[in-house]
Amino acid sequence: MAERIVLFMYLYVMQNLKKAKLAELKIVKNKLDRMKEV
Repeated sequence: MAERIVLFMYLYVMQNLKKAKLAELKIVKNKLDRMKEV
């Protein structure tokens, strides 16, 4: 279940990659890394 959520978030970020700023991407990446640890 958790893996599916992470995958969905990853795909969502990739789709909006052009709109997002580098700083925002770093924050999202940190959140994903934290979810992987849990």
